[in-house]
Amino acid sequence: MKAHLKQRQETIKSRRQKRKIARQARLRRQILRYSSLLILISLGASCLIFLPWKMKDINQDIHINGNIVTSDKQIKNVLANYAGISIQNIPIYKLDPQKLEKEICSLESVNHAFVRRYLFPCPHLEIVILEEFPWASYADAPDQNISGVIAQTGRFVPVSKFPQVIQPNLKFIGKKASHMKESDIKQWALWTNYIVDETGQSVKYVDLREEDNIWVETDNLRLKLGSADINLNKRLGRLASVLPSLNTINQHVDYIDLSLDSNVPVKVSKKTNSPILGN
Repeated sequence: MKAHLKQRQETIKSRRQKRKIARQARLRRQILRYSSLLILISLGASCLIFLPWKMKDINQDIHINGNIVTSDKQIKNVLANYAGISIQNIPIYKLDPQKLEKEICSLESVNHAFVRRYLFPCPHLEIVILEEFPWASYADAPDQNISGVIAQTGRFVPVSKFPQVIQPNLKFIGKKASHMKESDIKQWALWTNYIVDETGQSVKYVDLREEDNIWVETDNLRLKLGSADINLNKRLGRLASVLPSLNTINQHVDYIDLSLDSNVPVKVSKKTNSPILGN
């Protein structure tokens, strides 16, 4: 009987010892867990306090790709101030990429801009630029120098501000040309391409100085188009029937009048005739 009681006491003592060891193990795990959490919190606080969240030098910390006409300096100048504050004094996470993209697109030569923020290895911006595609050159008069370029979107890019912009051979004259819309560009592209196809000559310029008296000059021809209205497609269509007979005229052709809806007058002079179609 005594042996049985002694064995029972030993069993109870062993169970108590195991429970004590388990409690100690749980306590050690909790201490380790809370210590790790405290270390992580300390590291996070240290990052918030000691990491350089701001750009030190915009000349080194703003990286730009894709720009040819627009200089890095022009892009960085429009980004120098952010909401009236120097961009170097603002933490990188507070900069709004969409707002920065809008600022960059305020430059006439920029069509789209993409801005990305990075913290490592140091706070910096990565910028990719898509520039406007030149469609035609612009001048105030046929005998004046090109002062700007009309992009495919209708945007006017001044040569004085962006001297490296490509200046297409096609030239548009008159202030109205500098305020074109994208729909105007598409329509005039169709008209000028049609003239090129029919005459086999490149279009030198389109004179829009008089809204109701538009002129087009090719290599050897001058065309009086009248107004750029809904009937211009029909009037241009008459070129196909008029051009073959021009080389049979013994007089110089000053211009072809396509401004009338009823007929196509040809203005001639007493000068010696020169080949119209290069034949």
